[in-house]
Amino acid sequence: RYISVTGVQTCALPILISGKFRVHDELTAIPGNEKTAIRSIQEQDQDVKETSPTSRAGFSLKNTTPNKIKRGAYLTTSDEIKEFQKGKIKFAVHPLIKDEISNKSELFFAWDLQYVSAKLEMDKLSAKDGEKEFSFELVATAAAKQNQEVLIIRNAKSPRIIAKGKISSLF
Repeated sequence: RYISVTGVQTCALPILISGKFRVHDELTAIPGNEKTAIRSIQEQDQDVKETSPTSRAGFSLKNTTPNKIKRGAYLTTSDEIKEFQKGKIKFAVHPLIKDEISNKSELFFAWDLQYVSAKLEMDKLSAKDGEKEFSFELVATAAAKQNQEVLIIRNAKSPRIIAKGKISSLF
């Protein structure tokens, strides 16, 4: 979540997934490729010089505004996370899902804080077909690592997780 605080400018309330962050680290917000840097870090209302996963921290950011960073964006120092809209994914439909899915099925991919509508290039697929690889296109730009695990959700009468897959390539 990103907010504007009077006298502090832009603040991020991130969920830390991995690594350490330090005051003055230069970051990139992906998707969007917005460059920023950490001005200060607070944990439990105390200023700290660095933070790591499992801590609940707030970052004061330089050179950006809340409307330039998409909700759910990654703040990263790494080049592992890529912005993408197309790719390939390997998955098998869960054995308890009886319906076939096809390129007309309304599907969503979910991982970390990303939740994006996806269109698969496929004919039909059912649980008995096993694991297969398919090309996909997202309706919005997202960000992920190569081999990112995702939940595949069918949004028919009610949302239902139908598979867990792994993104095998991004482009």
